[in-house]
Amino acid sequence: MHWNWKRIVAITTHRPLAVALLIGGIYLFASDTWLAISTDLAAQWAPDKTDLEVIVFIKGLVNALIMAGGLVGLLYPLFRQIAADGKLHRQEEEALLAAERRAMAGVLSLSVVHDCNNLLTIAQGYSELLLRKEPQLDEGVSNALKRLTNSLEQLTLASSRMLTMGRRSVATTAMKLDLSSFVRESLILVRSHEQVRSCELEFFERGPVPTVLVPAMVHDTVLNLVLNAAEACGAKGTIQVRVEACEQWSILEVHDNGPGVSREDRQRIFETFYTTKKAGSGLGLVSVRACVDAHEGHITVARSPLGGALFRIELPREAVRLDAPGRAASGGTGVAEA
Repeated sequence: MHWNWKRIVAITTHRPLAVALLIGGIYLFASDTWLAISTDLAAQWAPDKTDLEVIVFIKGLVNALIMAGGLVGLLYPLFRQIAADGKLHRQEEEALLAAERRAMAGVLSLSVVHDCNNLLTIAQGYSELLLRKEPQLDEGVSNALKRLTNSLEQLTLASSRMLTMGRRSVATTAMKLDLSSFVRESLILVRSHEQVRSCELEFFERGPVPTVLVPAMVHDTVLNLVLNAAEACGAKGTIQVRVEACEQWSILEVHDNGPGVSREDRQRIFETFYTTKKAGSGLGLVSVRACVDAHEGHITVARSPLGGALFRIELPREAVRLDAPGRAASGGTGVAEA
């Protein structure tokens, strides 16, 4: 007989009370049957009280050995399968973290290229200004300025191509999904994180919220915001995630009961590598801002009714051109006075 231990583990996970009652019933039936048979045999074989005590002891010992052997035979393969599933889960979690690191590297690369493009444009403008304003420059200096201007122009074009490719690669993954269901599924994964397990994580939704979004980016945003909240409020803290629709916007809010974000820090927490944590990388909220900008949305930091921080994200419900030039400029970050 071949036992499908994966199916047994799945049943145990989803219906633990039924499985526990079944095992308890089997144990009770086997114990009662053995008790009845052994008592009858003891009454027949024991000629006096001393022999009866010996038979009862042996009966109890045999009962314990049989039940121990049965439990070992039942639980060993079950626990082995649970351990294998746990190992697979850890491997999947590590693979997810590696994918997130690669995605973060891509976001940071685009951010660096964007900043370099701005600086190159400024430098190119100054070199062209020098050529126009100083027509009587020495021929050698004039030629050097022309070569410098051409080089800066080529670098600017190269950085622009990199930005365009990066934006188009993001746009190909956009699709229309129910934001409520998507966030709920993302929270199932983040609940297994060691920092979140000790917190009370609550999810509130007001029906379906159809939204055009990039699943990978929004998933990372939910992950980063919930992990930030868990780190802020600590063990046994409270985290609330809310999703609702407001006219043409889809609203995602993450609340916590931690110390909150000071007004000074609200101006800087979205800067690359800026962090208020001892072991922080300063990259999580950069990724969040990149996601909001890519969707032409808005993010606001305020004080939550729970007493801690509130991160409120507004995403347009209709499709946006994620590869359109200047798309990031339409998004933004804000600081609430509350």
